[in-house]
Amino acid sequence: MVFEKGTSPVKDDGIIARKPDYLFVQDSPLHGRGVFTSVPIRRGGIIEMAPLIVLNENDSALIKESSLYTYYFLHGKKAEICVLGLGYASLYNHQYPANTKYRFLLTKNLMEFSAFRDIQAGEEITINYNGSPNDSSPVEFGQLNDRT
Repeated sequence: MVFEKGTSPVKDDGIIARKPDYLFVQDSPLHGRGVFTSVPIRRGGIIEMAPLIVLNENDSALIKESSLYTYYFLHGKKAEICVLGLGYASLYNHQYPANTKYRFLLTKNLMEFSAFRDIQAGEEITINYNGSPNDSSPVEFGQLNDRT
């Protein structure tokens, strides 16, 4: 089920995060592997509510030296909060412009992914690592990019 704009992805059954059945991972023409949809998703539809692990300052420093380097997100006005997204959150590839936007719900330790535009069945779900789907700023991955 794709959650339409204005509907709650949190059901009354107590489930707060769920990996949708229509998402799948396969080889990507963008980079390594990526996340794709088997159904069309309308603009504004919630694609995934992914649990987050919020890292403390010590763990944040260590992640830059680990194989998780290309899988984490920075958040906050000064990018001071380091989080690791579960579900498919850390597998969405970067693209400009992206077809999906994301936002952090840190009080719930969740990350919400929603369609920025209509997405066709079979299309790869992409995000812009700069935060905004239309941000054309270069993304720097460094030498550890080959670990993905």
